[in-house]
Amino acid sequence: ELGKMDKAVKSYEQAIKIKPDFAEALNNLGISLQELGQLDAAVKNYEKAISIKSEFANAHYNLGLTLERLGSISQLNSAINCYEKTLSIQPDFADAHNHLGNVLSDLGQLNTAVKSYEKAIELNSNFAEAFNNLGNALQELGKMDKAVKSYEQAIKIDPNFAEAYYNLGVTFQNLNQLGEAVKSYEKALDIKPDYAEAVNNLTFTLQELDQQGPSQKKWIGKAIEKQKIEEFLGLVKPIKTNHKLIRVGGDLDGGYLIPNDIENIGACFSPGVSDIANFENELTKKGIKCFLADYSVEKPPIKNALFDFEKKYLGNQNNEIYMTLESWVENKAPKKTDFILQMDIEGSEYSTINDTPLEILNKFRILVIEFHGLDALFDKMHFDSINLTFKKILKKFEVVHIHPNNCIKPIECNGIVIPPFMEFTFLRKDRITKKGRNLSFPHQLDRPNVENYADFSLPKCWF
Repeated sequence: ELGKMDKAVKSYEQAIKIKPDFAEALNNLGISLQELGQLDAAVKNYEKAISIKSEFANAHYNLGLTLERLGSISQLNSAINCYEKTLSIQPDFADAHNHLGNVLSDLGQLNTAVKSYEKAIELNSNFAEAFNNLGNALQELGKMDKAVKSYEQAIKIDPNFAEAYYNLGVTFQNLNQLGEAVKSYEKALDIKPDYAEAVNNLTFTLQELDQQGPSQKKWIGKAIEKQKIEEFLGLVKPIKTNHKLIRVGGDLDGGYLIPNDIENIGACFSPGVSDIANFENELTKKGIKCFLADYSVEKPPIKNALFDFEKKYLGNQNNEIYMTLESWVENKAPKKTDFILQMDIEGSEYSTINDTPLEILNKFRILVIEFHGLDALFDKMHFDSINLTFKKILKKFEVVHIHPNNCIKPIECNGIVIPPFMEFTFLRKDRITKKGRNLSFPHQLDRPNVENYADFSLPKCWF
């Protein structure tokens, strides 16, 4: 309960050493191992507890939780058996009904899942999580109005349930009630400011509400001097080099232009996987191993033998949730160099780059980074941070391509136009033998990130 899992493990192991048939200790050891991420070891301890005490409802339930988290089809089916056994012993176990619903939903058995969620709610009328999960199943079934009511009930029970607000926003978006969707996403972000999916969907919804208009005019905070922004734009103007640009990945979001200089690349490091891995998948076809990381998902969206996945966010510290770029590179490829970095981490790119030693950054040959919140260049409070990040990169790299993400329209201030989200491609200077100004945008290989939104070119002030 204090979170000291390693010590808890030793204590339970000692209890079991004294009394090998101590089923409760085996179950508790499984819980501690599960918290530490040692899922296979947790499974073995739950199974031992059950072999000693066959009607041990909590052990059956915990085994189900672990198998659910492991997530293969066979393990999900085994999890169903565990939850059903739990409920045969303890029919009023509301959490077991809820998790049975989750597994059934994962396996596409949505109508049966609905019944499990409804049973959980019948047993516990204040079960906010079950109402939220019921809403998800109803939404998948296309029953949007019922889904809305279920999410609203979850929020009524737990007003700080950010995920329920997010899911409510998705449902309103599906119902084309965009104003209500915006309110829901904003409420989710009030509760959970780093909720990346809510930021993403809010951006798309605002774009959809006002897609065809001119660039937005906006002052942000206390505006920085126009001259400083112009100096920044002078630093980042993209150049042509001796390497032509090629497109890697799909024709929508997840596809990027990079220099055709990928021979003998040591590996690709790609934080911010989410549900797209087309770029990395295509690189593996060229024999390039890809290291992927994202705490928000359990595994990459594509199964690939050349993928190495880490369930962590990239950041400026090392713990159970975050890791630094330096530690990641040193752990995975300590003796290699000439990497590709493809980074889309929802605004954390600035702190990550600023905290990465230059000797680590210089191990990369190509950088593809989506920078978020670039309109903050207008803001005196944020200009310096963005400026320093780019100056650090530009010590050893040149900008070779810029592509605005059309998920949100450009911001115009004092005659300067800045798209808030843009994909930058950098090439290390020692790879460049010829360079010149690039005066042609968009590139013939550029594609809009969001298919159904109007695209726009890189504003001329950037090149």
